[in-house]
Amino acid sequence: MSHPPVTKRRLSSAIAELMPGILRGVRLDFFVQKGVTQTQFVVLAAILAGRRSTMGALAKSLHVRMPTMTGIVDRLEARGLLERKQISKDRRVKQLVLTPEGRRLRRRVDSLLSTTPGLSALAPPQQEVLRDLLKRTLERSRGKSAQA
Repeated sequence: MSHPPVTKRRLSSAIAELMPGILRGVRLDFFVQKGVTQTQFVVLAAILAGRRSTMGALAKSLHVRMPTMTGIVDRLEARGLLERKQISKDRRVKQLVLTPEGRRLRRRVDSLLSTTPGLSALAPPQQEVLRDLLKRTLERSRGKSAQA
């Protein structure tokens, strides 16, 4: 069976088709029970994925204004899921890091995602290939955005 050539448009469409299944894997009731909004979880995930997450860098990468990011971070910090750490002599610059409770929440969501029907249908080697491809795509997009 011959497959049509892979284009950026076809790949983007395939990812867009996969996303609803992934999001179903992270049930909304889980977030409600934990008192965390999905937006707050996206921020937690971005902090975990970033090497050095500052408020400014995070706001820029998530395309939100600083007052919005400050409110989200304030609420996450109040819930004990992340903390601000001073990383330079400039007291205004703080690194955002997950607390042990924040890391536990992230691991719990990861375990929910691992049971997502679309992903669990893949054999472990296929899951590893998909993970590697997504990781490379993310790294390449970060490189391009850093150069811009």
